[in-house]
Amino acid sequence: MVLLDKFLYQKQIKKPDLRVRSGFGRRTNGLLPVLGLVIAVGLAFYPIYILPLYHPERYQQVQEEARKGITQEEVQPGDMRVWSNPFEPKPDLDRKSE
Repeated sequence: MVLLDKFLYQKQIKKPDLRVRSGFGRRTNGLLPVLGLVIAVGLAFYPIYILPLYHPERYQQVQEEARKGITQEEVQPGDMRVWSNPFEPKPDLDRKSE
């Protein structure tokens, strides 16, 4: 009986906490997939949008080589006029009302 009393009344030893805790707490569960998705989208947009935006001379040279033998007036559909700068002043047109 004495052994049983000693066992029951002895001090409880605290067990060490072996759970892995990060600095962010519980918010990291959803943060990593979202961060991965943002990085993947950014990497996908770099060659599509950002690279031509900051280095246009390379793409202009490719366009010039591709359009060498094409005249725009022949390719224009439906007798539409060829694109012109909308901010240029319009040339004087013969008006029938005068």
